[in-house]
Amino acid sequence: MKPVRFAAAMETLHRQGLEIFVEIGPNPVLLGMGRHCLPMEYGMWLPTLQQGQSDWQEVLKALGQLYVQGVSIDWEGFHGNSTYSPVSLPTYPWQRERYWIEEEPRNLLQKSGSQKNLHPLLGQRVRSAALKQQIVFESQLSPNFPTYLTDHRIYEKVVFPTAAYVEIVLAAGAQIFASGKVDNHPPLVVSDLLMEQPLVLDATKTTSVQLVVTPHKSGYDFEIFSLKNSEPVDENETWTRHLSGLILAGETPRVTNSLDLAELKHKINQEIEIENYYQKFREVGVEYRSNFQTIEELWCSQGESVEVLGKIKLPETIELNTNDSLHPLLLDGCLQLLAAALGDSPDSETKTYFLVGLERLNFFRQPSTSVWCHVHPSSKPSPGVLSSFDLHLVDENGIAVADLLNLQVSRANETALFANQTDDWLYTIAWEAKPRISKNNKRSKAGSWLIFSDGGEESSALAELLNQQGNRCIFVSQGSSFATLNGGHYQINPTEPEDFQRLIAAIVNQEQQSVYRGIVYMWGLDGKPEVSDVPTTAMGLCTGMLHLTQALTKVSSQHSKRTIPRLWVVTRNTQAVTKTNLQLQQAPLLGLARVMVLEHPELETVCIDLNSHQVNEIEMLLEEILFPEPEEQVAFRDGERYVPRLKRADAKNIAQPGEINSSGRYLITGGLGALGLQVANYLVEQGARHLLLVGRKGAVSKEAQAGVRQLEEKGALVKIIKADISQADSVTTLIAETDIPLRGVVHVAGVLDDGMLRDQTQKRFAKVMAPKVQGAWNLHQLTKEMPLDFFVCFSSMTSVLGTIGQGNYAAGNGFMDALFHHRQGLGLPAVSINWGAWSTSGMATRLDANLQSRWDAIGFGMISPNQGMYLFAKLLNSKVPQVGAMPIDWSKYPVESTFFTYLQKTTDQKQAPEQTSVSILEQIKAAEKEQRYELLVTHIQSQVSKVLGYQKKKAFSVKEGFFDLGMSSLTSVELRNNLQNSLGCRLPATLTFDYPTVKKLVDYLMAEFIEEEDEDEIFASEQSFPTDTTVSTFQPLGDSDDAEEIAKQFAAQLGVQWVD
Repeated sequence: MKPVRFAAAMETLHRQGLEIFVEIGPNPVLLGMGRHCLPMEYGMWLPTLQQGQSDWQEVLKALGQLYVQGVSIDWEGFHGNSTYSPVSLPTYPWQRERYWIEEEPRNLLQKSGSQKNLHPLLGQRVRSAALKQQIVFESQLSPNFPTYLTDHRIYEKVVFPTAAYVEIVLAAGAQIFASGKVDNHPPLVVSDLLMEQPLVLDATKTTSVQLVVTPHKSGYDFEIFSLKNSEPVDENETWTRHLSGLILAGETPRVTNSLDLAELKHKINQEIEIENYYQKFREVGVEYRSNFQTIEELWCSQGESVEVLGKIKLPETIELNTNDSLHPLLLDGCLQLLAAALGDSPDSETKTYFLVGLERLNFFRQPSTSVWCHVHPSSKPSPGVLSSFDLHLVDENGIAVADLLNLQVSRANETALFANQTDDWLYTIAWEAKPRISKNNKRSKAGSWLIFSDGGEESSALAELLNQQGNRCIFVSQGSSFATLNGGHYQINPTEPEDFQRLIAAIVNQEQQSVYRGIVYMWGLDGKPEVSDVPTTAMGLCTGMLHLTQALTKVSSQHSKRTIPRLWVVTRNTQAVTKTNLQLQQAPLLGLARVMVLEHPELETVCIDLNSHQVNEIEMLLEEILFPEPEEQVAFRDGERYVPRLKRADAKNIAQPGEINSSGRYLITGGLGALGLQVANYLVEQGARHLLLVGRKGAVSKEAQAGVRQLEEKGALVKIIKADISQADSVTTLIAETDIPLRGVVHVAGVLDDGMLRDQTQKRFAKVMAPKVQGAWNLHQLTKEMPLDFFVCFSSMTSVLGTIGQGNYAAGNGFMDALFHHRQGLGLPAVSINWGAWSTSGMATRLDANLQSRWDAIGFGMISPNQGMYLFAKLLNSKVPQVGAMPIDWSKYPVESTFFTYLQKTTDQKQAPEQTSVSILEQIKAAEKEQRYELLVTHIQSQVSKVLGYQKKKAFSVKEGFFDLGMSSLTSVELRNNLQNSLGCRLPATLTFDYPTVKKLVDYLMAEFIEEEDEDEIFASEQSFPTDTTVSTFQPLGDSDDAEEIAKQFAAQLGVQWVD
């Protein structure tokens, strides 16, 4: 017996570009197996029969999906044996309700009236009062319209083919010269065609493409522009020009001398295997999927002057329409032959070719479904390009279809090809003035307040104002051990988590009559530390905040019906609202708070940054905590109230490339890791000759040794230093060893130790924060007197957005961000780049497919090394101290916050959780007792299906384990957050581990929230659960339950070195 080799067969189908899989059988067993063999979310999987479902309905569903994907269905054959009964339509208007199916964005191709598209790519003619002399055509395109476009991919992007531009121009020529009749218009000539930049089609929105034609002597100048359609409309968006040239009615006779195909085949006789040819494209980042694999035969000649002959044929699934001139799939297949004509190039392994210009295209007539194409070097090559070719397209009889003369080809890597595509990844944080809190807002009721006091005048002044409002304030001060002080106040040791737990337990056990309204953490205001103590103080403040969070959430999980009081974190001069001297030691609290908002939305954490010691600021602070608004961060400056907003940056305004001096030395921390070596390689390519690469272990890995050899082969003198930059003595030593003037510093070093805040420790925080806080501080202190040309630190988006499971990493990067604002305030070079995830560093090439799929689902893209180095070069000497470089699809990003006001759609979704929770709870509680259980089961099952990504509710046993169904620790946090929102109640962070089946979870919820409703509340706020919670369906990126594996995967995504 021979093995089935099912997985190998599926991989073969995947390589061939097949995307639709239909199983004929009683139950879709093979579909499930097939999905596991291929990447997540790849392809369409259609069963024809399913147990428990109507056979007829399942068949109709499968046919419907096939039809939507463009598959030709023989409907008459399908219904051939059916009998029909007439159905009478109503004779009255009934309820006058509308049931129109809303059009998908890709189908919104007519913009006004009943005007039809003249051509799938050309679209329709647009009349403009402003452009009276021009003729304008406009179409709405997407990766799925026309459907074949999705099969044209370069570096994983759907790129509009050059051949499609040509078809747009020829279709316009047919309209202009022959009223759209391809077979009647004279031969067309397109000349002086110039390609400017590629058009990447966005899967989340349509793209408007305009052809603007202007009369010019005997012909017409043309330009092709594009604009991404967004909702709401971004008034700052501009049209991008991609192509220009001239079109005119040709003088060439319709029929020219034919080619002798037999003679060409005899001359060009070295056959090339087609599958291997397309595989070579894939290896350099060009993926032609099924519709674009149109080369049927391929031959090339031998010798220096290579000629190529190929037969190009349309796929059988593509119909040739009467208004097609030169179908893009046919012409693109001809252009694919250029790779063979270029032969083996030294750059071919790392770069692909692209078309930069075309001197002349003679179009004679519409071909049939196939053409032959002869490629040979141009008789008059163009200077400044890699190669120039002439292409002759003929039919089966050798009769001319079109000639492309002096087609100019160049090579480019991903950076050069998509340079402008990365500009919209750049973000800055803008602080906007907002009115002071309105006292018309709903006011917190009087109660007790827990104030973590620094012993300064601010905490005393706040307590006095709160007392005047009928509240009671309890101070918590720092000390060497836990103690109860006079007046019911407390002293605790910030480094002892047990002290915080005793504090909260004491409040729960001893203050039975008190209702706590809020906690104000003011330990960060404890004076200004000595310069040498800044990192230590920063670590101490984060330790206290961590232990407080753990104590609060532990009590919360033990008493799930109790609501934790809201938490305010108060700092001074920590936010970079103005160019003032920042209190850097408090900065990590801001990064940590970003993660607290995501992991523990029930805390409703708000950061408030004071400016001065003035009384009116304490009054403003009082307004913030008594009359809360949905802002996560607020700053006071000179009596004004400011809030942060994340905005897209204008790349032209913030870009400031730096100059590399061959006589200077450049220091790279983490320089022997994947990202560090990429930075080093870039600097050497720009002329650097002296590098100082620093790493904790030195060049011990094979990758590091190979990277150093490559740098040396390029002429660099590389000095490797084994040092721990978090130790000031080590940094002093390595700086002293620099015998050549230091001209630039790039701080890449970093480690990860991911885990939910509930599982973190002071030691784990210290390990991660050390290179970010102590390391960056040491480098700053020891280079601030040096005439550096640039100082760049590789920060992370975690400190800007927050990422679940990375509280320590967010805190460390938050310090670096503030430090670099501080440096620029001192007139020193400094740029902190908040990078998104890098794609190919370290373990990223072995990323778990499920984790990658969830990453994509929440809108996070990946930064390739070429793209990252392009942005690094642009920002090298920027005058903006902090810039985010984050590829994010905001239409998918699930976290709602006022911080993202300018990036996310304005919706009423923030009210949705409250409305939903009320209706669900009322429905369950109002139902008969025997119905409550089933209602809750249904709701839980739907939420489980949602987080597991089921397209429709999947039937599974209430006794089946969540983790047997495919739930991970990541999706378990999502389920818990979703249930908190939908049910409007507090749930423990370990919910799915404590109650790992639907039955156990429903039993717990019934007993805790539905059948018993009279438990005393010690902690209380105005609502049972925050209705304006920030978290909706955010996917966590790390959890200690999957500790090392998830941490390593995320380390790879962020491009930092994993240290065991």
